[in-house]
Amino acid sequence: MNRLLNIENQAMYEGTKVHRKEDGRLLLFRPEQNAIRMKFGVERMCMPSPSIDQFVDAVKQTVLANKRWVPPSGKGSLYIRPLLMGSGQILGGVSTLELVC
Repeated sequence: MNRLLNIENQAMYEGTKVHRKEDGRLLLFRPEQNAIRMKFGVERMCMPSPSIDQFVDAVKQTVLANKRWVPPSGKGSLYIRPLLMGSGQILGGVSTLELVC
């Protein structure tokens, strides 16, 4: 889990990897665990959290839309970095009311 403050407001990302198997299928590495870490992290920052299902579904959609960039089996992985970012008018270390996921 990484906490990120930027000039827009507050954000958090939780990265994961996707691998291509020998048969060509794509394999996400523990997306539910990443969703749980994101949920705990954003709640500590007083930000609303996507559900675990929303997080995993968004990651799967992103992977499918970018599957051509997943390396062949045995040649590495594609790193996916889901980001939840505040986008309100407030600047500083306070919780935002508007979020972009």
